[in-house]
Amino acid sequence: MSPKKKQTSIGLDISTNSVKVAEMEIDRGEAVLSNLGIINLPEGVIRDGEIEDPVTLSNLLKELWSRAGIKGKRVILGIANQKVIVRPIELPYMEKEELDSALRFQVQEFIPIPIEDAILDFDIIEEFMTAEEERMLTVLLVAAHKDMIQSFVEVLKAAGLSPSAIDLKAFALPRSLIPLQELRTAYEGGEAVCLINVGAGITNIAIVKDNVPRFARFLLRGGDDFVRAIVNRLGAVLETARSRRRGP
Repeated sequence: MSPKKKQTSIGLDISTNSVKVAEMEIDRGEAVLSNLGIINLPEGVIRDGEIEDPVTLSNLLKELWSRAGIKGKRVILGIANQKVIVRPIELPYMEKEELDSALRFQVQEFIPIPIEDAILDFDIIEEFMTAEEERMLTVLLVAAHKDMIQSFVEVLKAAGLSPSAIDLKAFALPRSLIPLQELRTAYEGGEAVCLINVGAGITNIAIVKDNVPRFARFLLRGGDDFVRAIVNRLGAVLETARSRRRGP
């Protein structure tokens, strides 16, 4: 019997100041980093997590793939911006398959996006009974603007890439960090874990308990805001401010 071929997964992070790509090999259930690339973005290409300059971004994606020597074209894209809404909602109990088809008729009151303009996904957090003995579900609802998602898909296509999946960066945090021993001890003890990732322009926050995300938020504040505050308050030049932000 021939040995099982290793699976390869490519993660893509398009942030305010840079684009990062990570290529992982999955062997016997273990993920091993096999390639990593990064390229800086000019100011204004990405603003508040959304694409402002698709042509420049697609060209830099091509350059990044060439520099890193990555052959694969299908990527898992991480996103984080204000056109994604994540919130827990309570719905009458139904089977997961039924919920999947009924969701569009159940959630309009919970999201500030017309249903026809939204892409929806969900995860069942828990089942509970009301005081009136009504069977209910707590569902973590994710709704994203179609036009925002489409803008990323079109840039990937222009760069010769395609999305195998689109995920929230806040949801990727626990999958990558929970295996660390310091977090696993609290996590396996049943405690909720809060993870915060401060990027250049956006901060991602995720709270996870019992292997299920319970909360996710994106704040339009990041490291660049601290740099600008240092420049304005102390009169420091940009590079000095960045150095002071990082500490000694």
